[in-house]
Amino acid sequence: MHELSLAQNVVEILCEEATTHGLTRITSYRLAVGELRAVVPEMLRTCLKIVGRGTAVDGAAMDLQVVPGRIHCSCGEMFDVSELLFLCPGCGRPGGEIISGQELMLVEIEGD
Repeated sequence: MHELSLAQNVVEILCEEATTHGLTRITSYRLAVGELRAVVPEMLRTCLKIVGRGTAVDGAAMDLQVVPGRIHCSCGEMFDVSELLFLCPGCGRPGGEIISGQELMLVEIEGD
């Protein structure tokens, strides 16, 4: 269950940002998570709530945005995938350049 370690890292970063910007608490934040990171969104939400207890993140509104996996094949085809094992629908070859879907990034933080 790597969602727990991801949640710990996210909460640590949020708390550092709160300190850096003189915030006593984070009121809301938006997190973008790529579909290819093999993260279960509901599990990550739960872990973030648990790990955030007693910190500047406690009670913050959370917007978890799932970014679809998008691949560009050498044949020129662009297509969406939900896992890392795939074949190009255009040429049938495996592989390609991952355009999106591996993100794990804080997009926005609000606090007071």
